[in-house]
Amino acid sequence: MATQIEEDAGLLLGALAEEPRDSYVSGGHLQQKTGLDPGRINDAIAILVDSGLAEWLQVMGTAPFDFGKAAITPRGRYEYQRAIEEKKIAAERQPPGGMPRTTIAAVAGAIRPPVPVGFHRMGLPTRTGRSLPIARQNKSSFGLSWATSSSRNTTTQPGSNRTSRPRLKMPSPNTTNARSILACHWSSSLLRLAMGSISSMRSPVTS
Repeated sequence: MATQIEEDAGLLLGALAEEPRDSYVSGGHLQQKTGLDPGRINDAIAILVDSGLAEWLQVMGTAPFDFGKAAITPRGRYEYQRAIEEKKIAAERQPPGGMPRTTIAAVAGAIRPPVPVGFHRMGLPTRTGRSLPIARQNKSSFGLSWATSSSRNTTTQPGSNRTSRPRLKMPSPNTTNARSILACHWSSSLLRLAMGSISSMRSPVTS
């Protein structure tokens, strides 16, 4: 919400823009056009001058105003015309008898889409249409692991037509998959030895 001095500055900027080009007006003339008291005019003109939207001539004997005459700058005229166009566009986009479009956009932006299983939120498309890279996840099968992402796992080497496949990574002995595989291997080996011993004990001894 705009403050009072911002509203006064916009009112005075419009009053200066309506004057002929390169013409300076006095504080009394601005008071007649806007109906503002000298104190509010002084503050608003000072804000416009500091922003580069207006310029003033300060001389002695101009009380109760802090300036003798003021005029709008080319930048101030540009900002005034741009503000008018934005106001027209906002009025055209306003749906008749419905919720303001800004409120609808704010509500739509606050709703976050659901995250698919196996993905992270950073991989979802943004409002600009660009997608952030999805965090890589490791998959394993039969003791081998490889890195996958949302894009294809094939890459083309520079200077060649060969397309490389995803590189398999042998599991580290410190990983859980490696320990499980080794445990199953030793268990199956011990089981085969035990079954062989039982079979040899049951077989008849031939002379």
